[in-house]
Amino acid sequence: MKRASIAVTALLVLGLSGCSVIHSAEGITIYQMETEQGEEFYGDVSITPGRLSDDTKRSLAVGEPLSEYEVELSNGTFYGFQSSENLEPKNYAYTYGTLTEIAEAHHLDLLASKFAVYPEGEKNLIVIYDSSSSQTVSIMGVDPEIGKDYWIETMDIYFSCGGHTDHSRFTLTGITDEADYVTYEICDGEEAHIMYDLSIGKGIVFVRTDGAVYRWELEGVGSMDDFYEFADSIDWIKGAE
Repeated sequence: MKRASIAVTALLVLGLSGCSVIHSAEGITIYQMETEQGEEFYGDVSITPGRLSDDTKRSLAVGEPLSEYEVELSNGTFYGFQSSENLEPKNYAYTYGTLTEIAEAHHLDLLASKFAVYPEGEKNLIVIYDSSSSQTVSIMGVDPEIGKDYWIETMDIYFSCGGHTDHSRFTLTGITDEADYVTYEICDGEEAHIMYDLSIGKGIVFVRTDGAVYRWELEGVGSMDDFYEFADSIDWIKGAE
């Protein structure tokens, strides 16, 4: 049975003015901050380094590394990078139509929403592999349709496998006094973290796994049941052998 637990809002005042901790656990800290643009939730998630299999590393480093790259995805969004001139190229980039294709091509187990439907074509998602000592894999791109009254505004996945603790940071902006935070048990005992404000219909659902962080920003949300429904739709796509 799925379990939702409401985080106790013990506002621990930090040294920074207008900043307080609303949740702190191993590897995860959620702050509420006052900025010039208004109130926001700020999440800081540490990523314990994972491990890429030899098959995954080989599949991610096909051809020559690139010093610069740009691609227009199916929704007209441009993604890319440009390395510093004095640095040896270490980045590789690939485009795919679905997360299933990425999982199969690179022998990766990935979390994804069962609701997600991507447009037809091969340029919906971009995978960027940094083969330097940091060894990171970033997956981002077109936001899929989910067939609900609410929708995915942003989705991204970040792997860190370089042997040192990395960090992923994100914000939920424009929040009100109604903003809150909960955790929710999903597939295989994994835990979804939900930063939300129902008064503005927005929230961030993120999952921290070994070596990776998954993030979905939802908008148009009408109730907590919407967040729980979406969290229940998250499951593994198996690509690793």
